[in-house]
Amino acid sequence: MTLNELYRAAKTALEPVTEDPTFEAACLLEHFCGANRTELLLHGDKPAESEAEQAVLSALEKRKTGEPLQYLLGEWDFMSLTLSCGEGVLIPREDTAVLVEAVCKRLSKTENLPKGLDLCAGTGAVGLSIAKEAHAEVTEVELYDSAFNYLNENLARYPELPVTAVKGDMLDKA
Repeated sequence: MTLNELYRAAKTALEPVTEDPTFEAACLLEHFCGANRTELLLHGDKPAESEAEQAVLSALEKRKTGEPLQYLLGEWDFMSLTLSCGEGVLIPREDTAVLVEAVCKRLSKTENLPKGLDLCAGTGAVGLSIAKEAHAEVTEVELYDSAFNYLNENLARYPELPVTAVKGDMLDKA
């Protein structure tokens, strides 16, 4: 199967599942085949590598059962960060960016170095973004192992940001 044929097959398979099958098909081909839109235009007649083709087809089956695109890709962009994500964490979304922007605007009026606490941090999207945009020190607290693993992975991607992860229950009296 050529890259173009795989792209068209992905787009068709995604039509009943998503509002934007064109976008999602392009994301899957770029992620698994390394073929962005330009590559598809210039070299779409090139055969897809067998392993990559199987990965796309497998991802399509999972997507058709409701698995989020972001989980299939294993990462998602949020504001100016690329964050690892998967089962066990909420997907960083644009409506969360509105929250982060409002917090950063408010923190920009402070004279001292802002410090923050992000409870139930998940991927760390909120705390990492606030640390980056508002130059704040942030402590992120997460209880669940799967989410804490994504949080640590994302903190490792941005070691220059003053963010600390703490594993714990925010309701625990200890």
